[in-house]
Amino acid sequence: MQTLISAALQFPTIVFTFLLALIALYWLLVLIRLAPLELFERDSLRDDHMASTLVSLGFAGVPATLALSFLVLFAGALSLAIELLALRWMALGLLRVPVGVLVVWAAFAIASPIAAAVCHSIQRALHRYQPFKRRCLLGATVIVAERQNDNSPPLHC
Repeated sequence: MQTLISAALQFPTIVFTFLLALIALYWLLVLIRLAPLELFERDSLRDDHMASTLVSLGFAGVPATLALSFLVLFAGALSLAIELLALRWMALGLLRVPVGVLVVWAAFAIASPIAAAVCHSIQRALHRYQPFKRRCLLGATVIVAERQNDNSPPLHC
């Protein structure tokens, strides 16, 4: 356990540890309804570079916060695995910073298609049912019928 904590607090992995702590705090706030689920959502992608980037990476159809959560989770797991399997056994010295930046980039690059596939499978479950829509009779032809029983109370609309 000490090895895992030590690896989580080393340079390339501490970036993801910090981001995962922020994501856990965000989802806790969503759970107690202090933060909205769709924090980064807008009506259009115009001038919204993060949402258009997520759509181009294959994260369309799920909230941006959910997509970013999966992306950071998988990239953090990859970074932790690289730290435990390779980086902790190397004496890098000052090379730890550029190698760590390369590990962060590689972790995001490898985790992106994995997280997109997970989000794509979740997207099917999120959009299984049609949203409830109020029925509008504006412009429709309707037939107004009278009740047969005159003793019944009048209908209120």
